[in-house]
Amino acid sequence: MYIRTYDRRPGGRSVFFYWVVLALVYLVTAAAGYALTPAHSPFVSQTIRSGAFLGPFQFILGLNSVELMLAIWVKNLMVALLLLILGGYLGGLVSYLVVISNGLVLGALARSLHASGAPFRFLAAGLLPHGVIELSTIFFAGALAIWAVKRKIGFFRRMGAGLRWVAPLLLAAAAVETFVTPHVMAVYR
Repeated sequence: MYIRTYDRRPGGRSVFFYWVVLALVYLVTAAAGYALTPAHSPFVSQTIRSGAFLGPFQFILGLNSVELMLAIWVKNLMVALLLLILGGYLGGLVSYLVVISNGLVLGALARSLHASGAPFRFLAAGLLPHGVIELSTIFFAGALAIWAVKRKIGFFRRMGAGLRWVAPLLLAAAAVETFVTPHVMAVYR
């Protein structure tokens, strides 16, 4: 199932165009989350210490490595499916809301960890190994949805094309997050 992801019409936008827009929105909102979070926010610090931010995902604390990898994959795949299903409607509103909320949370978390003494290299070590794959894939799911809805590409065709790329890339990101990122973070602690 092949979908040409570019548009030869004058003024046509490609999936890559929407990917870049989503990535820039993420970077701007991550910076805003960092800038707007107080350096010593008792609420954020308590939330991180208590693990309350995990909410319904508290169960992951007792999983072995393979189960943890699969849980991370399923959670990220659910986000990607949400984006592939709804992300292109209302001008991409769902895609932008998902990216904005994740950027703000990352920025607030980075600010709180940095204020507690964690160096930036530790934060980068915790995000970059798996985040490059994971975030790029989430941006791709949102960008593909926006592009496909604008081009009136059918639901099943959009889902098939999206999942063919998204599912394996998110599995790779989950494997890196589970088996590589903790070791890289230990080096830069």
